[in-house]
Amino acid sequence: LEDAYFSMTLPYDEGFKIYVDNKLMDYDLTNTAFIGFPITKGNHQIKIVYTAPLKNISLVLSGLSLIGFIIITVIKCKDKYKHPGLLFSLYCIWYGIGRFIIEGMRTDSLYLGTFRISQIVSIILIMGGIISLMYQYLIPRIRKKKTCPK
Repeated sequence: LEDAYFSMTLPYDEGFKIYVDNKLMDYDLTNTAFIGFPITKGNHQIKIVYTAPLKNISLVLSGLSLIGFIIITVIKCKDKYKHPGLLFSLYCIWYGIGRFIIEGMRTDSLYLGTFRISQIVSIILIMGGIISLMYQYLIPRIRKKKTCPK
């Protein structure tokens, strides 16, 4: 046998690191869907390590959600449910902002024209939360001023 190309049935993904005899190897797309790399003649120790490419983004989103949960819980404790819908509105705004930022970092997004669909959904969440807050706080005050001209 001479030097050859080692082809595996692992689906090609950017998250793999392949070590041959503790040396990091570059790998290619083979057979339209799998991983392959050149290898020299002889016995070798092959080590394959996979790290999900979007794992860090998911951890950041989880952290942002936890921070939002803590903030909204503090607000809930101080508000004592005097304003129904407040927590839901704040959650929509917080989650929408966090999701908008995170989705901007992703590399596998679906697009509608030049816009990422997930960011469009995030904007809708943010706008819905803002409109809900306006409906809860501004409209009752405006109505109160119009109906009570004392």
